[in-house]
Amino acid sequence: MPSTVKLRRRSLLVVVAAIAMAIGLFVAVSGTAQADDPTCQQYDANGQCTIHITDPGSTGQPGSTASSGDSHNNPGPTVCKTEKGNIVDCYDKTFGYFYLNQYGDAEYVKLLEPQPPKSDAVWEGHTTGAIYEFIFVEGCGQCTNGGWGWMQNPPPGMVVPPDPGDVARDILATMTMIQPTFHRSPSETNSYQGRAFTYVNTPTWFWTDPADFHPLSKTATDTGVTVTVTATPATLTFDAGNGASKSCGGPGTAWTSGYGNDASPSGCSYTYRNVSAAGPVTSKLSTQWDISWTSNVAGQANGTLDPLVSTTTAAAMDILQIQVVGRN
Repeated sequence: MPSTVKLRRRSLLVVVAAIAMAIGLFVAVSGTAQADDPTCQQYDANGQCTIHITDPGSTGQPGSTASSGDSHNNPGPTVCKTEKGNIVDCYDKTFGYFYLNQYGDAEYVKLLEPQPPKSDAVWEGHTTGAIYEFIFVEGCGQCTNGGWGWMQNPPPGMVVPPDPGDVARDILATMTMIQPTFHRSPSETNSYQGRAFTYVNTPTWFWTDPADFHPLSKTATDTGVTVTVTATPATLTFDAGNGASKSCGGPGTAWTSGYGNDASPSGCSYTYRNVSAAGPVTSKLSTQWDISWTSNVAGQANGTLDPLVSTTTAAAMDILQIQVVGRN
């Protein structure tokens, strides 16, 4: 059943069933004329073609042009013609996508951003579909210059811009978080009876290379929606392997002999209180990445996604009593 579009920009209310063709109104129009022209994408009320695709064997966004030898992925030029016979752009960056309503009025339509709340009267009680904005291409003698209204589906050929949050998730799926380089003191390269070790009741330092701890970002555009995703390292966490952990807010501090047996000044150290009598423990070092995004969509300029964690696992180590004061 055709959707109705109620003009809301002026006091004059004109019901424009402009979206009817999006759900099949023109199926009832001059079947012979439509069948005779396989290149026609849209007809007016008199059965005349108003949107003509020169390469009907391909699909794609109106207004795009075919590249040589690639007609399946890039459609031929699409020509959009008004009722008055004027050829216009099938897509306008500001106003949206071209179509004719059943009165023969050429219009551009686009998704209204931001969408009004479902309680707004423009939704007419509907809970699905969307609110679209339109403007007349050549003016309209019987109505205002445009308006907005509800419709269940977008008009033919219209590519509805994606939600920027969805674009952000797609971008994030292509990004790789940096795994921390696991450094420790006593050094992870030391060994006692063939196994790495640390000492009980003495701070075990942990850190990663500063080069591993910096923001990552990536930008992509989908149907006019440009989104930049930034992953920012927030914390470095040492999993002690005994059920306990310790976190700090940076890459940590590399131990040097000048620190002696003090705790790390950056807070990146953990003190074991018991020897590993039951066997060695396996420690891990993890970076938590906080994820944020920005976009060029009004009303949805920024947002966040769930944090990600990258982890490096060290070789098993023993927790030993201190026998010699000193460390590496």
